[in-house]
This record gives sequence, C-alpha cells and structure tokens, in this order.
Amino acid sequence: MNKKLMVSAIIGAVLGVICIIGGSVRVGGFAGNAIMAIGNNSLAYGSDTEADMKASAPLSHMKTKHWAAREKEQVKIARCKAEIAKLDAQAARSYNTLDVMLTIVHQKEKLQKQLKTLKNKQQREATKRLTEIKRLKKEIKKKDIRKYQEIILSSFGKDMKAAALKSVAVKYPEVAAELEPGNKKEPESKPDSEPDSESESEIVHSNNIIKFLGMEFVLIKPGTFMMGSSADEPGRDNDETQHSVTLTKKFYMQTTEVTQGQWRKAMESNPSYFKDSGENCPIESVSFDDCQEFIRKLNKQENTNKYRLPTEAEWEYACRAGSKTAFTNGDITKKDFVHNTNLNQIGWYSANSGRMTHPVSQKEPNDWGLYDMHGNVWEWCQDRYGRYPYQYLIDPEGPSSGVRRVFKGGSWLNDAAQCRSANRFRDIPSFKSRYLGFRLVMTAL
Repeated sequence: MNKKLMVSAIIGAVLGVICIIGGSVRVGGFAGNAIMAIGNNSLAYGSDTEADMKASAPLSHMKTKHWAAREKEQVKIARCKAEIAKLDAQAARSYNTLDVMLTIVHQKEKLQKQLKTLKNKQQREATKRLTEIKRLKKEIKKKDIRKYQEIILSSFGKDMKAAALKSVAVKYPEVAAELEPGNKKEPESKPDSEPDSESESEIVHSNNIIKFLGMEFVLIKPGTFMMGSSADEPGRDNDETQHSVTLTKKFYMQTTEVTQGQWRKAMESNPSYFKDSGENCPIESVSFDDCQEFIRKLNKQENTNKYRLPTEAEWEYACRAGSKTAFTNGDITKKDFVHNTNLNQIGWYSANSGRMTHPVSQKEPNDWGLYDMHGNVWEWCQDRYGRYPYQYLIDPEGPSSGVRRVFKGGSWLNDAAQCRSANRFRDIPSFKSRYLGFRLVMTAL
C-alpha cells in the first residue's frame, strides 16, 4: 500500500512539473509576442527619425564633398604658388644668363596663367557647390516650417505649439521671430498647398534684405551677457575685463561681412588687395572713415538712417550667440593657439587660410545664423577704444572721446587666440589694411 502511494505521489509530481512547464511556455509565448509587438511599435515610431536623418543626409554629404574638393583645389593652388616662388628665387641670382632669365620669364608667365585658371575654376566650382548647399538648406528649412505649421494646425498639436516653436527657433531664429505670436498670423490653411508666388524662405526674409545689394540681415533679440573674457581664458589680453552687459533694443545684423561685390555696386570702386579672390570675398583695405561713407551712401539710397556699424557690445553679443566659451562653438587651450579644431569649423585664420581671404559664408554659421564672425577679416565697430569698466552696463556705446576705433573678430592672418569672441584691437579711423573689413547693423523699428 505504501509503495502504491509512493508511486502515485511520484507520478503526480511529474505531471505537476509538466503542467507548470507547459504553463510557463504558454505564458512566455504571450510575453514574447507582447515584447515583439512593442518592438514593432518602437520601430514604427523610430522610422520618422530615420526618415529625417535620411532627408538631411544629402546636405551633410554635399558639405563634406565641398570641403574635400576645396582642400584639393587649395593644394593645387599652393603648389603653383610654390613653383612661382622658386622661379622668383632663381631669377634673383646674379649669375643667371639672358637665356636662363628668358626661360624663367616664360615659365613664370605659364605658371601665372595656370594659377589664374586654377583660381577661376575654384571660384566657379565653389559657387556651384555652395549654391547647391544653400538650395538644400532652403529645402530642409521649408519642410521644417511646414512640419511646424502642421503641428499647430492640428487639434492635437496645440499643447505642443510652444515646444514646436522652440524647436524651430534653435535652427532658424529669424523664422521663429516671424512665427511668434503677434509678429505673424498663423496659417489659415493646411501647409500642403504650394505657396502662391515666392518661396517661403524669401517671404520670411523679405523685410530683412537690401534689394539693391543683396545683403541679408538676421534679427538679434535683446538680452544680457558677460562681455570680455574670464581671467583663466587662454590667450586673453589685459583689456578684456569681464563685465555684465544688457542690450535692451533688438537689432538686425548682416549675416556676412560686406563683400567686394556689394561695395563695388555702392561705391563704384574696389580697394581690396585680394581682388583676384572674387567678388564674394569680404571687402578689405577699407578704413573706418571709408565704412562711414559707404553707410552714408546706402542710407541716402534708401532715404533712411537705419544702417550703421555695430557697437562693440552688439558685435560681441551677436558673435557669442549665447555661448560663454572662447569661440561660439567651443574653448581654446594654450596648445591650440596656432591650430584649433573648433575654429577650423567656423573661421578662416592663419592655420587654414593660405594667407588670403575667402568667399563669405563658406564656414559654419553660429547659432544665430551669422557667418565669419571669427576670422576672414577683422570688422570695424562704432566704438572708440577704451578700458572696460567693472560695473554692470546697459546699452554701452564706448568712451565719449578718444582717437582710435575698435575692430573685432581676427582675420586670415591671425592665430586662434586673436580670433576669440572677447579679443579686441584698435587703430585710427584712417587706418586700412588687407586684413580689415566690416559688416553692417540695421536698426529695428
């Protein structure tokens, strides 16, 4: 009897284990299916992000292609210049015969012609690539604006309106200013329909472009920032005393330095040293007084008084674009004064310029859409030069007296330390140099 009970107990236990295992498998199956379903949903939601990445990929690819081509072109030009320099050195030797001198002359003529061809080709190809980059940027911008409009027009998107506007503001601050409540009416229809005439990008900027010269300006909103540099910033000078500044008035700043082409159209001349670099390169070799004459003509042309040079505070505030570092995109160390990775992305300076200016807006802009604030050419400011005060300032305009005027930003000739946001230099109003230009500010009414 005991044996029978024992056998029955063993059989029952085995059957119980089998049932438990079967139940676990069944439960596990349900759990696996649920996890797979969640995973599928996650992939479905993730597909939008993937699509966005694919949409922006052509722009990244085009930028990479542009810089790769640019580097190759610069190498060819540098080699050609090196060959010309060798010929110049050979020509300087007093023992050269007339036959040798004639050969040198012919070789130099050939190389000069080749150099001119290379530069012209570089300019043409760069213009094509940059045009394509701008087209892609406009296309992406147009799509982003439509996404924003679709969100706020949806009954489910009203709660996300502020977040959507913030997302747009990060990428396109000038568009956000137009879309903010009170600045522009919300769209009355779904954004799927095509615009009636001009592209949306042109509509957004229509009030911020000088039609005659093609200058583009971006809105800079009021704010408070720390002007100057901290005591531990590498490369700082003793005239960069850090102090708090508040700008109470919005203004528009030109997105690029004034170009040779823009200057020529207004002044019917071109004083630049680097004329061969192309009309899209910044104007240089202009004095503070020359800039004032340019501004006077521009204001007269439009019967206004809204164009001027930026104050030093306005310039640094716009250059920093909310940053607190040496450059708008990062720091500097003592080891990277000569060659700085951050500066390479946003500016032309001694380590990458080839000792010449470059067409504007080829490097990355800062977060407020301003190009070449670091390097390419120094930029005149309106202020007279003087020591910074230690106290808090509101809308400073510099000293009321003094001979020298301030210029900021560094140039193609300078090392990284001199291209920092806080760095400043000065000279008399009549001073002009191949490394000194300017950009305009437009008063916001």
